Amino acid sequence: MDVSWLVPITLCLCLVICDAGESPPVEGPPLTRYYTGACILCPAGSAGPAGPIGVPGVAGRDGRDGRDRSCCDGDNSDGGDGGDGGGGGDGGGGGGGGGDGGGGPPSRGGAVYVRWGMTECSSDSQLVYSGIAAGGHYTHPGSGANYLCLPEDPIYDEPQAGTGGNRAILYAAEYEMNTFPNWASLHDHNVPCAVCLASSRNSLLVVPARNVCPGSDWTTEYAGYMVASFYNHPGRSQFVCMDRQAEVVSRSSHNTDGALFYVADARCGSSGSGLPCPPYEDGGEITCAVCTR
Repeated sequence: MDVSWLVPITLCLCLVICDAGESPPVEGPPLTRYYTGACILCPAGSAGPAGPIGVPGVAGRDGRDGRDRSCCDGDNSDGGDGGDGGGGGDGGGGGGGGGDGGGGPPSRGGAVYVRWGMTECSSDSQLVYSGIAAGGHYTHPGSGANYLCLPEDPIYDEPQAGTGGNRAILYAAEYEMNTFPNWASLHDHNVPCAVCLASSRNSLLVVPARNVCPGSDWTTEYAGYMVASFYNHPGRSQFVCMDRQAEVVSRSSHNTDGALFYVADARCGSSGSGLPCPPYEDGGEITCAVCTR
């Protein structure tokens, strides 16, 4: 008689007996070799008790130090992100994340500019030093073509006294403004200057022919008029922006005529050599603005 149908029943009975702590009363080869799936006749047993709590995982590594900010606003940079938590032990929770990295060093950036004609800076810029404007003599074809803002307290390194020899020569700069009514009172006086630092701003732009900055994201440090050497003098110079509220160096009305400042104006021309008029005006003094952001 075929009794193969008893195998699943026998297997379930064996499992029940095993759960009761007894050995299966079956001799010969293990019944599991005949078992091909879950026993559908036996109900599922209840869940066993929870295992013991595992050992906590190790703490995560510390975060990296923060990096300098790119916008140089004088504050410390943000700290680095914290490290990842450590992996948990068997059955245990993961370790805590590492602490945030410390802030980076203070920023050292900023925009540096010269405020020609003044000894102070705008309200939100720092005065580096004040001094006097200087440059090459207006009759000399050599020496430098740029104006310099010389400090009031020079330091010499083993000077060789005397005015002879092969040298480039610096002279104090004067206003030549007898034909410009706005600055007529400055004529023949020496020119002060200030070197300024806008520590919270990195970019510097001098805008010619406008006395305002390009947009709201730019800060106007000062505005005024473009000045340079006289067009027909042998000595050439750069154009710089002179503050519209220009002052003079005290007790400097000596008309020594060293380096000179003249107001720049526009020249129109239909042959292509002049500026387009309009929008420019023939003889109109060129304004300027010094901008940072």
